[in-house]
Amino acid sequence: MKWGVALLDPAAQPAIKAISEKANPNIDPLFAERPLPFGDGINIRDSSKVIVLMTDGKHEGRPFMNADKRRGPTPVYQELTSGDDNLFIYYEDDDNFLDIDNNVRVNSPGSYQITGEEEECTWYQYRRNWYKKCEMVPTYTYVEADMDDENSIRQLTWPELFVLKTESWIDNYGPLYYEPTSGLDFGITPTTQDNNLFASCDAAKKEKILIFTIGFEVEDAYLDVMRDCASTENHFFDVDGTNISAAFAAIASQINRLRLTQ
Repeated sequence: MKWGVALLDPAAQPAIKAISEKANPNIDPLFAERPLPFGDGINIRDSSKVIVLMTDGKHEGRPFMNADKRRGPTPVYQELTSGDDNLFIYYEDDDNFLDIDNNVRVNSPGSYQITGEEEECTWYQYRRNWYKKCEMVPTYTYVEADMDDENSIRQLTWPELFVLKTESWIDNYGPLYYEPTSGLDFGITPTTQDNNLFASCDAAKKEKILIFTIGFEVEDAYLDVMRDCASTENHFFDVDGTNISAAFAAIASQINRLRLTQ
Protein backbone atom coordinates (compact mmCIF):
# COMPACT_ATOMS: atom_id res chain seq x y z
CA MET A 1 0.00 0.00 0.00
CA LYS A 2 2.76 2.46 0.91
CA TRP A 3 4.36 2.11 -2.52
CA GLY A 4 1.04 2.73 -4.24
CA VAL A 5 0.57 5.92 -2.23
CA ALA A 6 4.17 6.98 -2.91
CA LEU A 7 3.77 6.60 -6.67
CA LEU A 8 0.68 8.82 -6.61
CA ASP A 9 2.39 11.48 -4.48
CA PRO A 10 3.53 14.55 -6.49
CA ALA A 11 6.75 14.43 -4.47
CA ALA A 12 7.77 11.51 -6.71
CA GLN A 13 7.49 13.64 -9.86
CA PRO A 14 11.18 14.77 -10.03
CA ALA A 15 12.35 11.15 -9.90
CA ILE A 16 9.82 10.07 -12.55
CA LYS A 17 10.84 12.98 -14.76
CA ALA A 18 14.55 12.17 -14.43
CA ILE A 19 13.99 8.52 -15.37
CA SER A 20 11.79 9.44 -18.35
CA GLU A 21 14.46 11.81 -19.74
CA LYS A 22 17.24 9.20 -19.87
CA ALA A 23 18.67 8.15 -23.24
CA ASN A 24 16.85 4.82 -23.02
CA PRO A 25 14.09 5.65 -20.55
CA ASN A 26 12.36 2.97 -18.51
CA ILE A 27 9.34 5.28 -18.30
CA ASP A 28 7.57 6.75 -21.32
CA PRO A 29 8.30 10.52 -21.57
CA LEU A 30 4.51 10.93 -21.77
CA PHE A 31 4.50 10.42 -18.00
CA ALA A 32 7.30 12.90 -17.23
CA GLU A 33 4.93 15.25 -15.41
CA ARG A 34 3.32 12.50 -13.32
CA PRO A 35 2.19 12.13 -10.61
CA LEU A 36 -0.06 15.14 -11.07
CA PRO A 37 -0.88 17.40 -8.10
CA PHE A 38 -3.44 16.22 -5.60
CA GLY A 39 -6.97 17.42 -6.28
CA ASP A 40 -10.19 17.02 -4.37
CA GLY A 41 -11.04 13.86 -6.31
CA ILE A 42 -14.07 15.54 -7.87
CA ASN A 43 -13.40 18.96 -9.36
CA ILE A 44 -9.94 18.46 -10.88
CA ARG A 45 -10.51 15.95 -13.64
CA ASP A 46 -6.89 15.17 -14.47
CA SER A 47 -5.81 14.45 -10.92
CA SER A 48 -8.30 11.80 -9.80
CA LYS A 49 -6.25 9.05 -8.21
CA VAL A 50 -7.30 5.50 -7.44
CA ILE A 51 -5.67 2.61 -5.59
CA VAL A 52 -6.92 -0.96 -5.83
CA LEU A 53 -5.45 -3.02 -3.01
CA MET A 54 -5.88 -6.79 -3.13
CA THR A 55 -4.58 -8.97 -0.31
CA ASP A 56 -5.70 -11.46 2.31
CA GLY A 57 -5.30 -8.77 4.96
CA LYS A 58 -3.08 -10.97 7.10
CA HIS A 59 0.20 -9.70 8.50
CA GLU A 60 2.60 -12.25 9.94
CA GLY A 61 5.48 -10.03 11.03
CA ARG A 62 8.94 -9.84 9.52
CA PRO A 63 12.55 -9.23 10.57
CA PHE A 64 13.95 -5.73 10.25
CA MET A 65 17.62 -4.87 10.30
CA ASN A 66 18.85 -2.63 13.08
CA ALA A 67 20.10 0.71 11.75
CA ASP A 68 23.68 0.08 12.92
CA LYS A 69 23.81 -3.17 10.93
CA ARG A 70 22.80 -1.64 7.59
CA ARG A 71 26.11 0.10 6.90
CA GLY A 72 29.57 0.63 8.32
CA PRO A 73 32.31 -1.83 9.31
CA THR A 74 31.77 -5.28 10.80
CA PRO A 75 34.16 -7.17 13.10
CA VAL A 76 34.64 -9.62 10.21
CA TYR A 77 37.80 -9.67 8.09
CA GLN A 78 38.32 -11.46 4.78
CA GLU A 79 41.68 -12.98 3.89
CA LEU A 80 42.29 -12.44 0.16
CA THR A 81 45.50 -14.23 -0.85
CA SER A 82 44.20 -17.81 -0.80
CA GLY A 83 41.38 -17.23 -3.28
CA ASP A 84 38.81 -18.58 -0.81
CA ASP A 85 36.27 -16.70 1.29
CA ASN A 86 38.30 -17.11 4.48
CA LEU A 87 36.52 -15.09 7.15
CA PHE A 88 37.76 -14.13 10.60
CA ILE A 89 35.90 -12.48 13.48
CA TYR A 90 37.90 -10.05 15.59
CA TYR A 91 37.50 -10.17 19.39
CA GLU A 92 38.53 -6.83 20.82
CA ASP A 93 38.64 -8.01 24.45
CA ASP A 94 41.02 -10.88 23.63
CA ASP A 95 42.79 -9.07 20.77
CA ASN A 96 42.63 -12.14 18.55
CA PHE A 97 40.55 -13.62 15.76
CA LEU A 98 38.29 -16.60 15.26
CA ASP A 99 39.11 -18.56 12.12
CA ILE A 100 35.52 -19.42 11.17
CA ASP A 101 36.28 -22.28 8.78
CA ASN A 102 38.53 -24.10 11.26
CA ASN A 103 36.84 -22.85 14.45
CA VAL A 104 40.13 -21.93 16.13
CA ARG A 105 41.49 -18.72 17.60
CA VAL A 106 44.49 -17.15 15.84
CA ASN A 107 46.55 -14.04 16.47
CA SER A 108 46.02 -12.74 12.94
CA PRO A 109 44.02 -13.67 9.85
CA GLY A 110 45.89 -15.81 7.37
CA SER A 111 45.75 -18.97 5.31
CA TYR A 112 47.26 -22.45 5.25
CA GLN A 113 49.81 -22.64 2.45
CA ILE A 114 51.72 -25.61 1.04
CA THR A 115 55.33 -25.37 2.20
CA GLY A 116 56.59 -28.85 1.44
CA GLU A 117 55.66 -32.50 1.45
CA GLU A 118 56.15 -35.56 3.60
CA GLU A 119 55.68 -39.28 3.38
CA GLU A 120 52.46 -40.62 4.83
CA CYS A 121 51.97 -44.34 5.26
CA THR A 122 48.93 -46.44 6.01
CA TRP A 123 48.45 -50.14 6.63
CA TYR A 124 45.71 -52.22 5.09
CA GLN A 125 44.76 -55.90 5.18
CA TYR A 126 44.23 -58.04 2.13
CA ARG A 127 43.02 -61.51 2.92
CA ARG A 128 45.35 -62.68 5.71
CA ASN A 129 48.26 -60.42 4.96
CA TRP A 130 49.00 -56.81 5.99
CA TYR A 131 50.48 -54.36 3.52
CA LYS A 132 51.99 -50.92 3.90
CA LYS A 133 51.13 -48.16 1.44
CA CYS A 134 53.08 -44.89 1.42
CA GLU A 135 52.63 -41.70 -0.56
CA MET A 136 53.90 -38.15 -0.52
CA VAL A 137 51.38 -35.60 0.77
CA PRO A 138 51.68 -31.82 1.02
CA THR A 139 52.48 -30.13 4.32
CA TYR A 140 50.80 -26.88 5.28
CA THR A 141 51.96 -23.91 7.31
CA TYR A 142 49.70 -21.16 8.63
CA VAL A 143 50.90 -17.89 7.12
CA GLU A 144 49.61 -14.69 8.68
CA ALA A 145 48.32 -11.98 6.35
CA ASP A 146 49.83 -8.51 6.33
CA MET A 147 47.19 -6.41 8.11
CA ASP A 148 48.52 -3.27 6.40
CA ASP A 149 48.25 -4.73 2.90
CA GLU A 150 44.81 -4.12 1.39
CA ASN A 151 45.51 -6.87 -1.15
CA SER A 152 45.93 -9.42 1.66
CA ILE A 153 43.19 -8.56 4.12
CA ARG A 154 40.19 -6.29 4.31
CA GLN A 155 37.57 -5.47 6.89
CA LEU A 156 34.08 -6.12 5.53
CA THR A 157 31.18 -3.70 5.73
CA TRP A 158 27.75 -5.03 6.67
CA PRO A 159 26.48 -4.91 3.05
CA GLU A 160 29.60 -6.80 1.89
CA LEU A 161 29.12 -9.44 4.58
CA PHE A 162 25.50 -9.97 3.55
CA VAL A 163 26.67 -10.60 -0.02
CA LEU A 164 28.85 -13.46 1.24
CA LYS A 165 26.62 -14.73 4.04
CA THR A 166 22.88 -14.65 4.59
CA GLU A 167 21.14 -12.83 7.40
CA SER A 168 20.18 -16.21 8.83
CA TRP A 169 23.85 -17.28 8.93
CA ILE A 170 24.87 -14.10 10.75
CA ASP A 171 21.90 -14.22 13.10
CA ASN A 172 22.59 -17.82 14.12
CA TYR A 173 26.38 -17.74 14.21
CA GLY A 174 26.93 -17.56 17.96
CA PRO A 175 30.34 -15.83 18.14
CA LEU A 176 29.25 -13.11 15.72
CA TYR A 177 25.78 -12.65 17.18
CA TYR A 178 26.72 -12.41 20.84
CA GLU A 179 30.21 -11.00 20.81
CA PRO A 180 31.48 -8.56 19.89
CA THR A 181 28.18 -7.48 18.28
CA SER A 182 24.76 -7.17 19.83
CA GLY A 183 21.50 -8.47 18.40
CA LEU A 184 21.31 -8.30 14.64
CA ASP A 185 17.64 -7.66 14.00
CA PHE A 186 14.30 -7.21 15.67
CA GLY A 187 10.82 -8.25 14.66
CA ILE A 188 8.16 -6.06 13.10
CA THR A 189 5.01 -7.42 14.73
CA PRO A 190 1.69 -7.98 12.91
CA THR A 191 0.15 -5.19 15.01
CA THR A 192 2.82 -2.75 13.84
CA GLN A 193 2.24 -3.82 10.25
CA ASP A 194 -1.51 -3.27 10.65
CA ASN A 195 -0.89 0.20 12.05
CA ASN A 196 1.50 1.02 9.19
CA LEU A 197 -1.17 -0.06 6.70
CA PHE A 198 -3.81 2.10 8.39
CA ALA A 199 -1.40 5.07 8.37
CA SER A 200 -0.90 4.67 4.60
CA CYS A 201 -4.64 4.34 4.04
CA ASP A 202 -5.39 7.43 6.16
CA ALA A 203 -2.72 9.45 4.34
CA ALA A 204 -4.23 8.49 0.99
CA LYS A 205 -7.77 9.34 2.10
CA LYS A 206 -6.58 12.73 3.36
CA GLU A 207 -5.44 13.54 -0.18
CA LYS A 208 -8.77 12.33 -1.64
CA ILE A 209 -7.25 9.21 -3.21
CA LEU A 210 -10.02 6.71 -3.87
CA ILE A 211 -9.21 3.33 -2.30
CA PHE A 212 -10.80 0.06 -3.33
CA THR A 213 -9.82 -3.01 -1.35
CA ILE A 214 -10.32 -6.61 -2.41
CA GLY A 215 -10.10 -9.18 0.33
CA PHE A 216 -9.27 -12.36 -1.54
CA GLU A 217 -10.23 -15.43 0.51
CA VAL A 218 -9.75 -13.43 3.70
CA GLU A 219 -10.11 -15.08 7.08
CA ASP A 220 -12.87 -13.52 9.18
CA ALA A 221 -10.33 -12.13 11.65
CA TYR A 222 -8.81 -9.90 8.94
CA LEU A 223 -11.95 -8.63 7.22
CA ASP A 224 -11.99 -5.43 9.27
CA VAL A 225 -8.40 -4.64 8.23
CA MET A 226 -9.40 -4.57 4.57
CA ARG A 227 -12.75 -2.89 5.21
CA ASP A 228 -11.21 -0.10 7.30
CA CYS A 229 -8.61 0.68 4.65
CA ALA A 230 -11.19 1.20 1.88
CA SER A 231 -12.59 4.67 1.23
CA THR A 232 -16.01 3.46 2.39
CA GLU A 233 -17.54 0.10 3.16
CA ASN A 234 -18.98 0.13 -0.38
CA HIS A 235 -15.42 0.22 -1.74
CA PHE A 236 -14.54 -3.07 -0.04
CA PHE A 237 -15.04 -6.43 -1.77
CA ASP A 238 -14.89 -9.76 0.03
CA VAL A 239 -14.36 -12.37 -2.69
CA ASP A 240 -13.49 -16.03 -3.11
CA GLY A 241 -12.34 -17.96 -6.16
CA THR A 242 -13.81 -16.84 -9.48
CA ASN A 243 -15.78 -14.00 -7.83
CA ILE A 244 -12.66 -11.90 -8.20
CA SER A 245 -13.56 -11.10 -11.83
CA ALA A 246 -16.88 -9.65 -10.73
CA ALA A 247 -15.10 -7.48 -8.14
CA PHE A 248 -12.75 -5.98 -10.72
CA ALA A 249 -15.66 -5.41 -13.10
CA ALA A 250 -17.57 -3.55 -10.38
CA ILE A 251 -14.53 -1.41 -9.58
CA ALA A 252 -14.01 -0.56 -13.26
CA SER A 253 -17.68 0.42 -13.51
CA GLN A 254 -17.42 2.73 -10.48
CA ILE A 255 -14.29 4.41 -11.85
CA ASN A 256 -15.97 4.95 -15.23
CA ARG A 257 -19.01 6.49 -13.55
CA LEU A 258 -16.70 8.78 -11.59
CA ARG A 259 -15.06 9.99 -14.80
CA LEU A 260 -18.42 10.63 -16.44
CA THR A 261 -19.59 12.80 -13.56
CA GLN A 262 -16.49 15.02 -13.59
